[in-house]
Amino acid sequence: MGRHRDHGKFRSEAYSDLVTNPVSEDGPMLRKLASCALATLCLSVLSFGNSNSTKAKLSDLPDQAQKSISASLGLDLPQYHARKTPEGYEIDNLRQGLTTQFTATGVDTQTGHDHWKMVLQGYGYGNKFGLVHQVLPRINGNRIEYQRGLLTEWYINGPLGLEQGFTLNRQPQRSSGGPLRVTLAISGTLMAVADKYERGLKLTQSDGNTALRYAGLSARDANGKELNASMEIVRKELYLKVDDSTARYPVTIDPTIQNFTLTASDGVDNDQFGMSVAIDGNTAVVGAKQAGQGPGAAYVFVKPARGWANMTQTAELTSSDAAGCFGCSVAISGNTIVIGATAATINGNGAQGAVYVFVEPPTGWTNMTETAKLIASDGEPESYFATGLAISGDTIVAGAPGISGYPMPGKAYVFVEPNGGWVDMTQTAELTPSDGFDIDNFGFSVSLSEDTAVVGAPSDGDGGSKPGRAYVFAEPTGGWTNMTQTAELTPSDGQIGYSFGLSVALSGATAVVGSPGHPEGGAVYVFVEPKGGWINMKQTAGLESGTSTGCMGWSTSIDGNVIIAGSQCSSGLKGAAFVFLRPNGGWRNSSNPTLRLSIPFTYGKDYFGVSAAISGTTALVGAPYAPTSPPCCQPGPGEAFVFIEK
Repeated sequence: MGRHRDHGKFRSEAYSDLVTNPVSEDGPMLRKLASCALATLCLSVLSFGNSNSTKAKLSDLPDQAQKSISASLGLDLPQYHARKTPEGYEIDNLRQGLTTQFTATGVDTQTGHDHWKMVLQGYGYGNKFGLVHQVLPRINGNRIEYQRGLLTEWYINGPLGLEQGFTLNRQPQRSSGGPLRVTLAISGTLMAVADKYERGLKLTQSDGNTALRYAGLSARDANGKELNASMEIVRKELYLKVDDSTARYPVTIDPTIQNFTLTASDGVDNDQFGMSVAIDGNTAVVGAKQAGQGPGAAYVFVKPARGWANMTQTAELTSSDAAGCFGCSVAISGNTIVIGATAATINGNGAQGAVYVFVEPPTGWTNMTETAKLIASDGEPESYFATGLAISGDTIVAGAPGISGYPMPGKAYVFVEPNGGWVDMTQTAELTPSDGFDIDNFGFSVSLSEDTAVVGAPSDGDGGSKPGRAYVFAEPTGGWTNMTQTAELTPSDGQIGYSFGLSVALSGATAVVGSPGHPEGGAVYVFVEPKGGWINMKQTAGLESGTSTGCMGWSTSIDGNVIIAGSQCSSGLKGAAFVFLRPNGGWRNSSNPTLRLSIPFTYGKDYFGVSAAISGTTALVGAPYAPTSPPCCQPGPGEAFVFIEK
């Protein structure tokens, strides 16, 4: 096993992030409504214009304070106010490309060519509940409300989004048993599917793309006691159900859409923020290889105490020597972040490449340059060292697919942290394939989990005449040393141009290899380690997106039983990411992803999915050309998107 190490979860790839909305978690949060029962739905979130310092400070506040400030700002700023229409009123949330119309017949939210309509039907218990009548809404600046007897249905628009709530002044008369139920009729082009915990919905387009999530349902009484709550879809009706049998009124019901955007406070168009991403626990890192007009930067985001939110960085990482393409690859394990700079000039060798190690200071992440710099002892011009990059505990692996000299297919280099901590150094060991050819691009992708590494060679074969390969390297008993592979992983149906190995990921005994050139819109191959250890083998299972277009597998990540695969080519380069959950009984062939992720606000060629990472129930997907504000007709600085699965 080699030396003892911290077996922290690894998140990264060479190519190296659910759309973004804040979550209303608890309690009365809006002035004038402190004593009301609320049901909150966040449809989208807007950033605070160009005031990045304001946005950063706001994200440090508790949710209750954020929501109150959002409501106040929305009241003061005309762009958040409702406008009159012939049928009622209308408001915009341009940040997410949403427009919501309020008429006597209901509330209709549009996103692109799709829409989702909700009409409050009534509330009460069992099959007998108080019906509500159609009424025209009333407005007061950014607040829209429907007065329905005991019940007020209200909406408030502000920088943090559009909130929907139901205020019930007192408990309805109980005519039968069962939970309190609020009933909404639902319609539109988006299909609502309840999750297995009945705490949320996916709102999907006809092609399976998830446009919105209606999730995170919670309920509390006036004493702050949490009440059992659930959602149920019965034909064309949505039930919000709460067990209020022991509750003290008022009761708060809180369903939300849950996804968030990470942006750079100093981002400008074409920074390519999101070209690489990594996440481990509560810390995410995003690379922007063109930040600062070329040298590049990486941005650290630490999950706030109240949970992920739309936010700018906690800290910015840069190289001390303005290395080129800094942020082309990123990886994280525990308190250590590594950043690849594939175009770094070393000893006069252009594009030899380097890895920069950053160790979190005792007081937390802050703007800083590297703790240590790692290079290959035999590096050459255009080696592109650090194209593939991974870290697990005290070990780093970096690929150099451009190492030249026939038959030199590329290399991967292992670095083991010295006893005294990371210092400037060359490699501990080199990894090479026993059957490599020139231009294999071995090292284009790498992954590392505890004492095992996987290295991809997407152009495998003399001049790229084969579909590609992935190689497994198991650390010898005495520690890492120069070696060839322990095993080779190959696809059973591989053909020239499949680019098998363009991305790789590893978690425990399961390896994932992306094949974005597969004719079925790309594919991901899963390999499960045999009981006796890794051997030359074909895949355990093949995963496809269910569509014939795209390049799924351009990026891949795995944590335990969950795989995420990016497809930057989907929808005309708008991009998508696909989530697969391991079935009971183990991985098997599938063309039915558990979830498809995308972003609603786009300029059309965002490359969403060029990078992807997952840690626990949190996924991170990069979109390096996404615009952070309208107009949407040109590449923006890029964004990364956090998705939470509850």
